[in-house]
Amino acid sequence: MKPPRKKRIEEIDRTNLEPPAFDEAEWQMFRHGVALFNDRQFWEAHEAWEEVWKGRTEESRIFFQAIIQAAAAYHLIVTRPRYRGARNNFAKAIAKLELFTGNVLGIDVDEFHHAVQRSQRVLEELGEANIGAFPEDAIPTITLR
Repeated sequence: MKPPRKKRIEEIDRTNLEPPAFDEAEWQMFRHGVALFNDRQFWEAHEAWEEVWKGRTEESRIFFQAIIQAAAAYHLIVTRPRYRGARNNFAKAIAKLELFTGNVLGIDVDEFHHAVQRSQRVLEELGEANIGAFPEDAIPTITLR
């Protein structure tokens, strides 16, 4: 099944951003993605969440894009250092996270949003030449509530 085309932020119907209803397999894949993210296996987390995202059609699927792009940014810092790619993915993730508040799928979005913003600031302060010095404590973990 081909997923619907990605929407730009300005195309999102902000009145209809309810979290999706998951079946058990989707919950398992989503939680697996969180565990991978927390184990610093960012690409694998990205892939797990993408499997869930592909099956979504509702407006709130943009939340998956946000966490996928955050995972991609961390991957581009930790595993395949690419400053511009990481910076661009942070910017996209932050813009999408701003659409949500409170708890989405067990994730405290405000907390995660602030952590990703902090990571973006740290990356920009380090600059491209010092991406390898990105501190471990600037990478958040996700606690499901």
